[in-house]
Amino acid sequence: MVKDAFNGDSPVTAFARDAEICQYVWCKFVGYPANSVYLEFHKRHGQRRGLRYWKITDRKSDLGSKDLYYPDDVTSKMHEHVQHFCGQVKRRLYDYHSRTGKNGIVVACFDTELFGHWWFEGPRFLENVLLTLNADPDVDLCTSQEYLQSHPPARRATLSAGSWGEGGDHRVWSTNEIKWLWEMEYRCETLFGKLTFNLPWRTQPDLRKILEKAGRELLLLQASDWAFVISRRQAPEYGTKRFVQHVARFDVLTDIAERLKEDPQYLRKLNDVQKLELKDIDAHDVIFPEIDLNWWNC
Repeated sequence: MVKDAFNGDSPVTAFARDAEICQYVWCKFVGYPANSVYLEFHKRHGQRRGLRYWKITDRKSDLGSKDLYYPDDVTSKMHEHVQHFCGQVKRRLYDYHSRTGKNGIVVACFDTELFGHWWFEGPRFLENVLLTLNADPDVDLCTSQEYLQSHPPARRATLSAGSWGEGGDHRVWSTNEIKWLWEMEYRCETLFGKLTFNLPWRTQPDLRKILEKAGRELLLLQASDWAFVISRRQAPEYGTKRFVQHVARFDVLTDIAERLKEDPQYLRKLNDVQKLELKDIDAHDVIFPEIDLNWWNC
């Protein structure tokens, strides 16, 4: 159970990630995805969207030195990795039981994009791990909720600030290189808070719809990935482009929202450029369909 610094005990329960088990999949040096037989993610035929025909070969070699990928070579290596992973999970559980006399739990957490995106064979690995562990009489697979029901928290802890980024802190998101990004984000957050507090969106359906779209763009521009890929130099152009696009769309929508306050019929008076801007916004990233503007007025 996580202890709330202000109100005492919190209903939030934290499961500790098993770093030793996770490294077998996640670590770029010893993790399975870096094995030479698996498909090389970075080399494609022809243009950027071309097919991939090469295997990793050697993690340290350049893309020009990659050998051709042979799917038939993967089966035995995949079996080896699955058996090793499941064996390590059982070892962790046995070690814990021998020390404490209690049944423990192993929590392995990964970004879902690893499986299938970065690691082409990842879904196959995951499937075989689950099937293998499920067939093992000494291991029970369960969800975190199921485990909580049978093992309620016995200790309380106060967690320090941290992140999944480099160093476990916030250095990746606090460099001078992305200071401009935070300045723009804070501006958008402040403006949206004022608009949802001051504008009569509860009585004007058109205004509510525009603000809901602006809220969607605000959530998208707040995504941690943009600052991450910029500061880590993984895809700085892409991260900058996506962030600026969401800010621009947010500004278009909030400008319309402010005008709707003065003229509830303003949407019927949009010029051709404004109509195209709204159409473009509706054509991209149409997620979060159930946004509630009350979230910003708690």
